Amino acid sequence: MPRAQKVEAGPMPLYPSEDRIVAELYGVEAASAMSGGWDGVAKVLERDGLPRRDPLFGNRRFWPAVEAWLRRRNGLASISGGFAPDGDENWT
Repeated sequence: MPRAQKVEAGPMPLYPSEDRIVAELYGVEAASAMSGGWDGVAKVLERDGLPRRDPLFGNRRFWPAVEAWLRRRNGLASISGGFAPDGDENWT
C-alpha cells in the first residue's frame, strides 16, 4: 500500500516518519518513486542491522542510529569509536 507522499520540511526529528527517511535517503524529488519499495528494502536492511521501528515512539526509527548505521555500512565510521588518549608519550 503506498504511503502519503507529503514530506515535512525543517530539521530532522529524532523519530521521523518512514516517508521522511525515504526523502532523506533518496532526495525529495525521488521520494515518491522510491517510497513504494522502501518497506521491502528496509526489511532486507534490518537483517544487516538497520535499526528497527520502536513501538514506544509511534513505530518509528531513531534517526541518529539509522544515520550511524548507514555511515558504518558505507565505511565512513569506526565501529570501535576510536581511541582515547592514554597519556604523554615518553620516547627516551
